[in-house]
Order: sequence, then structure tokens, then C-alpha cells
Amino acid sequence: MIVHSDIEKLRGDPAPQREAQAALERARRAWREAAGARLLAELESYGNGADLSDCPALGDLIAGRTAPVEAMLSSLLGVLVDHPLGHVPLRHHLTKGIGLLQLAEVGRAALTLVVHEPNARRAAPQSVSFTDAERHELVLAGEARVRLFDWCGQGDTPPTVGEQILRRGTKLAFGGFGGAKLVDEVAQTLVILRLSRVAVQPKPGVEIRAGDGAILHRAAGDRDESCREMAMALLTAMERTDAAPHLARLARSGTPESRWQALRHCLALDTATGFRELCAVADDRDDPLAPFANSLRSQLLAAHPALQGKEKVPCRA
Repeated sequence: MIVHSDIEKLRGDPAPQREAQAALERARRAWREAAGARLLAELESYGNGADLSDCPALGDLIAGRTAPVEAMLSSLLGVLVDHPLGHVPLRHHLTKGIGLLQLAEVGRAALTLVVHEPNARRAAPQSVSFTDAERHELVLAGEARVRLFDWCGQGDTPPTVGEQILRRGTKLAFGGFGGAKLVDEVAQTLVILRLSRVAVQPKPGVEIRAGDGAILHRAAGDRDESCREMAMALLTAMERTDAAPHLARLARSGTPESRWQALRHCLALDTATGFRELCAVADDRDDPLAPFANSLRSQLLAAHPALQGKEKVPCRA
């Protein structure tokens, strides 16, 4: 294996790496205390529910006066020139030609850079996702063809679709759950500055087929709930059968989406416990999950007749 000489040096002396990180942290802290201070204060207000019209610094930013963001990026890039192996202290992600760099997050509000790279071999996306968040976007650079979707939220109703060419200076606004966009073709690397605010009690995110609106997937809209779902999936993957009683309790309270996930994982870990809980839900006419639980119970009984008679539910007292 070939190891770059600069990386080889770090193996023997990690001090330069610590110095690089300290320098990047200082640059970020200096921006937050000076050029970015007003922006962060307004981001907090916006995250707490203030109208964008009451946040002039944020409004100026989305209108195209991006000096505060440029100051942050220039400062960090200046440090990276001297410390090229430094790790930028901002949340970031890159996959399949799409990159995210979160500049700041306060409560429900976030300021993010989104990058779409040209990729002629990438197939046009066939599905689109809707999340319960208000978003304002400004194109900083590049050019791309996008589809804009407006959807009522009903799985049997296809969304209305429009097309637009995005160029530097283009502005987009999505008021909440029903609006979304798909980037179909990138002519030049597209860079977008996005201001977003998640709803106080966000609806579950939904992925639909772009052509006819058929629902393909639902996901928790709340971050904490999403973390719980990932934890349940991990317990199931680890075959932690001792978690089944706890999952059964989780299936009795919370949002319908999180309860349903708890039921599924409980069934996977301990069929008897999970099936009893499923039957309890199916037999409760006031439970919004009852129709789905009834349907799943029928399917399971048809596929596994041995479950017959295991639906007796012990007293929960």
C-alpha cells in the first residue's frame, strides 16, 4: 500500500493534526463571534418561529447578499491551505454526486450548502421525497434542469409537475410538506444555499413515484423518532430477543408510524410476543393502526397456521 509522505508523518507525530483541527475550530469560532453573529442570532429566531421578513440578515442572504457566508468559507479555506489534511468542523456528506455542507444549525433551522455534480451516466430519478419543512433556496453557481412538484399528500393522487432551468441567482421557495424538487440534469456544477426550518411536529417524510404519486416509502419526520427507529432496526439485526418486551411496550404509545415499526421489530425478534401485541392492536377499534394490524394478522395466519390460538393477550395491568 502506498501511503502519502504527509500522512506517514502523522503516524509518528499526531501533533500537526491536532494543530490543524485547532486552527479550523478557531476560524469557525471567530466567524461565529464576528461576521456570523447576527446571522446566527436571526437563525435562532427563525428556528423558534419568527417570519423570515422579521429576520433581515437572513432575508438579505437569500436575496443574494452572501458576504457573511463567503467570509466563513474564505476563512476555513485559508486554514486548509496551510493545513491540507485538516477536517472541516462542519457536518458534511457526499454521495452519488450530491454533497451537503451544513454551515449552521440552531434548533429547527439550518443553513446548508448543497452541491450537485454533473454526471452524464446517472439515470434520471424516478422518485421524489417530501418532508415537512419550509425551505428557501438560492442558486450560487452552475446550471441544471429540475422538476418542481406540488403534491396534496394523497397516495392515489399524482403530483402536479413543472420544469425549470436553475442558474446563478435563481430563487426557490417551498412552503411546507407539499413542495419538492428533483434535479434531473446538471450542465455545470450546481451550488445552492438553502435555508430550512422543520415543522414543530413534522409529518412523516414520504417518498413517492414521480410518475403516478404511488407511495414507495414513509419515514419518521422527527429526528428523535428516526433515531429510535434505527435503534430498533439495530436490535433486530443483532437478534436481541431480550428487547422484545420493551418493543411491545413501545408499540402501545407514540405516533402511529413509530408504533408500527415497534410492532414489526417485535414480531421479528419474538413471534409470540409480537403476535399477541399485533392482535391487541387489531382488536381495538379506536386504534388508528387497527385496519393495518387486522390485515397483517390475516396474512400471517394464512401463511403460518401455527399462529392460530397464540393471539390471546395477557392482562397489561
